[in-house]
Amino acid sequence: MTRIITGVLAGIGWLLLVFYSNLHIFLAVICIVAVIMLHEFYRISLKNYQEGPKLLGVLLGIIPLIASLSGRPETVSAGLFLSLLLLFCFTICRYSALKDPFNYMTKLLFGIIYIGFCAAHLVLLRARPEGTDLLLILTSLIIASDSVAYYTGRLFGTKKLCPAVSPGKTVQGFVGGILGGAITGIIMTRLLLPQKNLLPVAAVFIVIAAIGVVGDLTESIIKRSGDTKDSGSILPGHGGVLDRLDSLLITTPVFFYLTYYGIF
Repeated sequence: MTRIITGVLAGIGWLLLVFYSNLHIFLAVICIVAVIMLHEFYRISLKNYQEGPKLLGVLLGIIPLIASLSGRPETVSAGLFLSLLLLFCFTICRYSALKDPFNYMTKLLFGIIYIGFCAAHLVLLRARPEGTDLLLILTSLIIASDSVAYYTGRLFGTKKLCPAVSPGKTVQGFVGGILGGAITGIIMTRLLLPQKNLLPVAAVFIVIAAIGVVGDLTESIIKRSGDTKDSGSILPGHGGVLDRLDSLLITTPVFFYLTYYGIF
């Protein structure tokens, strides 16, 4: 029940944010969420470091997000490069004081790209002419894919998908999640963007649903490397924010560029 209540409240909050906020408010909320995810990531990956070096990763990870207010992907790329340049300068200046400087630099770099850069595409997608509809379609697809995969795996799962990474995931759940996500995406597109040709749309959604699983498994690798079950405990019944948004982080840039270049 705790899990259900948390999910319902989060869903209502997301709908209010998507439909009733302007781009500046949307960016501000996504920045707050990204700060939480960056903190969770660095808590796992840099658990032997002091808070100061972790804070730098959080601050640098926000730069691509702030750049996304322009609505232009090239500005986000420029923001990412600025973050990398500042990270390189800091690592050089603090080289002798850091424990394993290269390991520190690469983990900060991964967090900046994985969370800061990818989350910036939520704002870029929102800034599109049909941004509100696109966000609703994408999030509905991801939620449906995760839910159908879970229940399909529970009911019919026999063959493990990636047991070394995530023992609970099955091939049956993977297939069910892709079908459930694609069907939900098609239904939402028919309701919100009826002018779209559903044949190429279906192919896009199958790809998006499959990439969502990649995002989920990627976070599983991160948690295994840090020997932790959940990224955090801020969401009762769900764990951390990164636990809930891992699939959305990876699929949003893919979906954005498909819309940006007119493929979707």
